[in-house]
Amino acid sequence: MTINEITLAFETEAGMLHLLEAHLELFNLIEKFALEFRLGKINNPEATDVAMKELNGAYMTLNIIVGIAEEQKKTREDILFNQLYQSNQTLGLKAIVSNLEKQASEKVSTYRRIHNIFRAYRDSCDKAISVCQSSLKGVIREGTFHHD
Repeated sequence: MTINEITLAFETEAGMLHLLEAHLELFNLIEKFALEFRLGKINNPEATDVAMKELNGAYMTLNIIVGIAEEQKKTREDILFNQLYQSNQTLGLKAIVSNLEKQASEKVSTYRRIHNIFRAYRDSCDKAISVCQSSLKGVIREGTFHHD
């Protein structure tokens, strides 16, 4: 997906759900690697190198979406906060900032949920890539692995 397509997906709840669905294959890939790590199947330099490269590709995709999701959530939260503040001012009500922030935050809960899902998968990739890099560095230091 392009940046524009990702950004447009955040315009509606249906778009955000489509964004999740469009990345199910990527989520499944990450979960597959998580299982393989848990089962000890990534136990040689070649498998580690393959895992690292595939996870890096996943990370790159997810990182872009996380950035856009974070920006969209923050922008909408700020807009809602300002609307609530202005509404209170217009009605002559005392605006308690913490209450307005909480109300705005509650109204963007779908954005936060989508952001958190993508961030969790991205962070899982990041951790797995780090483990792969450490493993490969150890093997290279021992001189038992030569990669292209």
